[in-house]
Amino acid sequence: MDHAWCGHLRKRYYAMLFAPPRESEALPLAKHLIARSLDVLAEQKRNRCCVQRRNLLVLSRRVRILFVFLEEICNASALLPSALLSLSELHVVLQGIKLIFRECTESSRLCLLVDHRRLSKLSHMLTLDMATSLENLPLSLMEHVPWDVREQVGLLIKQCKKVRMCLDPMEQRLWFQVRRAISVLQGERKSMPEQENLRQIFSCLDLRNASDCEREIAKLEAALEEEDLWEPSCVHEREISMADLLRFVRHGRYLLYGVTEAPKAPHRSSLCKQTGAALPQLAGKMELDIPIPDDFRCPITLELMRDPVIVATGHTYERSAIARWLFETHHRTCPKSGIVLQDTTLVPNHAVRSLIRLWCSQNNVVLDGNRASAIASELVPPP
Repeated sequence: MDHAWCGHLRKRYYAMLFAPPRESEALPLAKHLIARSLDVLAEQKRNRCCVQRRNLLVLSRRVRILFVFLEEICNASALLPSALLSLSELHVVLQGIKLIFRECTESSRLCLLVDHRRLSKLSHMLTLDMATSLENLPLSLMEHVPWDVREQVGLLIKQCKKVRMCLDPMEQRLWFQVRRAISVLQGERKSMPEQENLRQIFSCLDLRNASDCEREIAKLEAALEEEDLWEPSCVHEREISMADLLRFVRHGRYLLYGVTEAPKAPHRSSLCKQTGAALPQLAGKMELDIPIPDDFRCPITLELMRDPVIVATGHTYERSAIARWLFETHHRTCPKSGIVLQDTTLVPNHAVRSLIRLWCSQNNVVLDGNRASAIASELVPPP
């Protein structure tokens, strides 16, 4: 059987697709399949993802039917040799089902939403392969299996053969809302989506507090650094980049749940020593009383950004600091991720700049130095 669905898995899971045990008889292999079925059901219990719920629920129900059937055939003293090939194919299918559960458990919720069509197609292809594997089993000759169990398996085969790819309408609507909100962020005016729309989106994604958002951000950052672990076709099919998703969650977290206090930063970071970037002088009130949100600090200087820019990896830096890093010290990597930059263009991050202005305005913060008056004037909202 040509398992075409393997091309829809992330590359990081390829190593987990191992060949079935080299058993010369079908009965020992059936016992291995029971273990694989239990693995799938254990992954299903771990899964709390709000995306792909319908497809995962249907897959788990089918695996439960398989589990009962496998227990029954293992009660036999021996199985026909013709069952060996079918059980070997079923072993690979069960591995694929386990891995789709694992991906939905471990991955970012927004990543899963972006790839909801790929995941739905993967579930559909696994279901068809399950039907093919079971159809080749000599069910009529397995007289030791109770008739009601054989009947259930027969119905499962018919259902799997007729099934169509299921795209959850709620996930499609949610994906449309996310795209629209991100397009507002990316628009010419660089405005923020309406807070009520953001709240609805974050609620549907189960991002109900700042801690949920922090976990989502950590998963998105990991996914951004592992872009090469996707099939190229999957990356090119994406309508929105991973960096845009990361910015969207960060902005939503700030608007909906505020900011968490950052740990007290050292006077000078190791990166700042490497770049030689000067630390901006801030107002005394900011240094002593007001913690600067992590997202507003330059990763190099650890100070509030005045002119935030984005590099190719999606990370944001103070323009003067990253320019010194790239063009004066001749580094070619992103300081935060260590990834080599194929493009050293610095793109203004208007969205973060707007958030910094809003935060400064709310906290009555101005910067010392020649630009203080200019920054202060920018904080005054237009009439």
